[in-house]
Formats: sequence, structure tokens, C-alpha cells
Amino acid sequence: MKIITSTDNPLIRQIMRLTKEFSYREEVGQAVIEGIHLVEAALKSNQVKIHTLVVDKEKSTNQELMALVNAYQGEWIEVPQGVFKKISTLTSPDGLLAVVDIKLPVSPLKNSGFCLVLDSIQDPGNVGTLLRSAAASGFNKVVLSPGCAHAWSPKVIRAGMGAHFILEIHEQVALSAFLVETEQPIWLAALSVKSKDYRQLNLSSAFTLVIGNEGSGIDPSLLDHHPHHLNIPMMNKVESLNAAIAGSIIMFESLRQRL
Repeated sequence: MKIITSTDNPLIRQIMRLTKEFSYREEVGQAVIEGIHLVEAALKSNQVKIHTLVVDKEKSTNQELMALVNAYQGEWIEVPQGVFKKISTLTSPDGLLAVVDIKLPVSPLKNSGFCLVLDSIQDPGNVGTLLRSAAASGFNKVVLSPGCAHAWSPKVIRAGMGAHFILEIHEQVALSAFLVETEQPIWLAALSVKSKDYRQLNLSSAFTLVIGNEGSGIDPSLLDHHPHHLNIPMMNKVESLNAAIAGSIIMFESLRQRL
């Protein structure tokens, strides 16, 4: 164990930058995960390397927290509660966070398997929820266009609840070039004259699902180029669903058909 008492410490400064700056996370290839459950998921997955554990001294009597710390093979850092609150992104932190390597794809991007594509989904909560639903419904790959919230930002990681340690995640992908190369079915979630009721489609075999921006939907050029559109029927003149809810409904229909 190492004790740090000042926010001027280089490691503390690094953690603060990682929580706030996309460009710095991208530059160093690291991110911050926070909370007992996320750290536990990272330790169990063996898919990400944990560089540092940071513990709030005031929470060091928490048995669940300390069990994780003791299971960690590396050196861990203890800080006063005031310092921990400075580096935490939570209103009520539980006293544990970790610096981890960003999990990079192990192979070049190919449009295969059950693939979720996000077109300019800006809300971190929506991105994280979609990642979590993708992992839970058996989608193995998620592709994010420029304009999406950064997958490894604190809010997205928190909403993903461990999905990052399971999925193959590709960011900053030009969707038009990516989608045109695919040989498997592509379904765009869009209400148009061409769209079909998602319940009437065969979604049990590998396909690519595209979910669009919360306000403007899917890029019109993609809608024009890819003719297969699906929709979710709704009642009471509701125009649309939240992007994360819509994507989750469709992915779990695919899982239902497979099961």
C-alpha cells in the first residue's frame, strides 16, 4: 500500500485528467472505472489490465471493498476522503476506483456476427445502456461513429456496468465505408415508408443493427443507401422511443428468437 495525501501528486493529477479529457484518454490508452461493482467486474473478466487501485481511507473498513483490494495483485493507493472526492465523478462515491487500460479490439474491424452500430449517439447514458444491452443480448461487437459519446468516458462506463470488458468496441468509425463492405443483413431502426415491424423479421441469424442520433435519427445518406428499415409499433400517438430503449428492445427480440 502507498499513501497519497495531496491532489498535487502526479498520479492524482493523471486520474483527474483521465476522467475529464477524451484526448488524454486516447493519448495514453487508459481510463478510470469507479465503484465496487465495476472494479469487481474488471477483476473477474481478465480482459483489461488494472494499473492502479485507489481507496478512500474512510471506506477501508468496508469488507466487500477490501476483499477486492486484497484480490488485486498490484500495489494500491490509499487517499484521504477529501482527495478521493476530488478525483471521483460520483455524488456519493463508494470509495474505490481503478485506472485501467482501454480494451482495444484484438482484430481488424469486420462487419460480422451480431453487430450494433451507433450513429452519433451523444448521450453517455444512452451509449452505456446500449453497450450493456448489447452484451446481455449476445451482440459481440459495437461500432461507434464520430459524434458518439466516448465509450470509455466515466458516465458511459458507469451505465455500461461491465459491458466494456465483454464487447469488442470500435470508435470513430466512418459508417458509410464500414457498412458498404458488409455481406450480412443490415437493419436500420427508422420509421419510414420502407420500415417493417421488427416482430415480423427473422433476427435470429447474425445481422447489423443501426441506431441513430437521439434527435435527428440516422444519417439520411445511410437511410438512402441501405433500404432495410425496421420500426417498433407504438400506441397513443407517441412518435418515438429513447434511442437506448429502442435498441435494447430490438436486440432482446433477436435474443428471444435465438432462444
